[in-house]
Amino acid sequence: MTKKQRAIRDADQAWRRLILSRDISCRRCGKGPGSPYRQAHHVFSRRYRSTRWDARNGLGLCRGCHFWVHNHLRSADERDFYIGLGVPYDALDLLSRTSGKGIDPATTAVLLD
Repeated sequence: MTKKQRAIRDADQAWRRLILSRDISCRRCGKGPGSPYRQAHHVFSRRYRSTRWDARNGLGLCRGCHFWVHNHLRSADERDFYIGLGVPYDALDLLSRTSGKGIDPATTAVLLD
């Protein structure tokens, strides 16, 4: 594993811990608190580095709701669904369209922890 890959892994893990410590129950169904099956979900894909480690881009979901979001949420309903959960969807949408090239995963991991 390269130094860069390790930094990305560490930033991803720190982001996940942050999301799950903030959202102690599932943000969609309320299951929890502390369910061992909670998962951290990215509103905008991890491929967008500009929002990858932004806490506003994450939701703590139970396994069932995480599956539902990925398999049943239609694009037409996506914006309203996330806004209903308090996600600043429009701001994240704009941010996800920026390059994110200046974002350093090693620094991000330290800041998130």
